[in-house]
Amino acid sequence: MICFHGYGGNYQITTDLKKSGLIDATLVSFNFPDHDLQEKSYDPHKASFGTIQELLPALYVLKKCIIDEAMDSIDLYGRSAGGGVLINLIATLNSDRFNSELQQIGIETAEKKRLLNAIQNGLVILDVPLKSVEEIIAFRGSNTELEILAEHYRDNHMRPLDAVALLHGLSLNIIIHFQDPDEIMSNRDDKIYIEKINVVNQLGTTAVIIGNDGGHQTVHQSLWQFYSEKLAEYSTCSLVSAKL
Repeated sequence: MICFHGYGGNYQITTDLKKSGLIDATLVSFNFPDHDLQEKSYDPHKASFGTIQELLPALYVLKKCIIDEAMDSIDLYGRSAGGGVLINLIATLNSDRFNSELQQIGIETAEKKRLLNAIQNGLVILDVPLKSVEEIIAFRGSNTELEILAEHYRDNHMRPLDAVALLHGLSLNIIIHFQDPDEIMSNRDDKIYIEKINVVNQLGTTAVIIGNDGGHQTVHQSLWQFYSEKLAEYSTCSLVSAKL
């Protein structure tokens, strides 16, 4: 499972998951260009949020796992802003957006197809995902940083709430988890986000978990309990298929 950390986080997201004792999987992590923001100041005008530069590290790691290591299935976990990246990453692979940037890291048409196949064979886990910066502004109020970041997402057509539409034609196994209440993102657009994914992912499966495990920032037991049950179902189905 490749783990996409959220705003202000870093590669240690996997450490937190392992320490929880709720997940037993091989976890892969990395840093996005703008990480550990809670520990440093930065110029939001130069931030990678909502740009192809934000996606490239994740795409590179995905390529290393699937193309270089010849894996035919992968689980992807995106937390908070990392959930927004996850939607935009799949949308980018499923369209002609940013082809030149992808080619620079060795992802051509054939590689895009292999990456998408492996993603469709695994699970896509969206944990309290970013839907839009505008939702946060409506909940927490506006400031210069948020307004600039919202503009980045809009200008690059990377508002996750809108980018969901670019998943058309795929058969994804999606798990969406929201905390209610969510003290960081709010829950204003949860319903419309779920509805949009249900519409675009009609060839796949979409499961929704609404949890109350301590809010946005915690490791969410309700999500990982469902994940464990899902894996058990897959194991049972594989066993039955093998016997048949």
